[in-house]
Amino acid sequence: MDSDELLRLRNMCGKFRILVIGRANAGKTTICQMMCNTEDPPIVHDRNGNKIEVLPSAERGIHDINNEITYKANPGFVFHDSGGFESGSSEEIKTVHAFIKARSEVNTLKEQLHAIWICFPVDEDRPLLPTEMDFFKEGTHSVPVIAVFTKCDALRTKITKELRDKGITNRMEMKKLLPDHVKKYLDGLVDRVKIEASFKPKGFVFMEGLERAQPQCAALIEKTSNAIDNIVLQLLLVTVQQCNLNLTIKSAMKYFVTLRGC
Repeated sequence: MDSDELLRLRNMCGKFRILVIGRANAGKTTICQMMCNTEDPPIVHDRNGNKIEVLPSAERGIHDINNEITYKANPGFVFHDSGGFESGSSEEIKTVHAFIKARSEVNTLKEQLHAIWICFPVDEDRPLLPTEMDFFKEGTHSVPVIAVFTKCDALRTKITKELRDKGITNRMEMKKLLPDHVKKYLDGLVDRVKIEASFKPKGFVFMEGLERAQPQCAALIEKTSNAIDNIVLQLLLVTVQQCNLNLTIKSAMKYFVTLRGC
């Protein structure tokens, strides 16, 4: 696939559209910024295409799920923010599923929802809220869901403190024990989601802070791509992303093989 074909694909499909779900301070904005390789604030438009001025003090105002969130550094992604589920209201879940259903019923590919990332901050005392788990009680109309466990760096700090409170102060012993404790904790969260979710995520990704943005974004992009059944959508994703060159090459080769098999 040459550059002209990729450009035609972009023009035909538009942008890759992602719904990002999670409570406040779950790292949703950070992930979107990392994916677009920027620390700039978002550009927000309402459902009618009108630009919304976003002030830091009014950031929660952008959480109308129908608003489109983009970043100048990479306008190939369009994000929708569900807002948080902190209040435990079933109406919030209904709003999210109604949005997913409505997007699945539009005719044009560029207006459809292409992926869902649901974020769980693992440094919280309750990383999996009941309302968040309720999301998995309904299907998502073939839109793949990736569970993203955020703030794993803060989790390491938290577990380090817990080990110290248990009397482990030797640095070498701490270095030896910490990875296993972190892995055990994260594995437990994954197992819980797999067991309790009626409609299970297609993949699981673990994210830290901005320091390792490139490999983390590459992993999230690859998990998302692998969860997509439509080769056109896979190619759309890899043409807009900027952090996983190997995936771009693999997807182009897969597309070429598919064409040859037709």
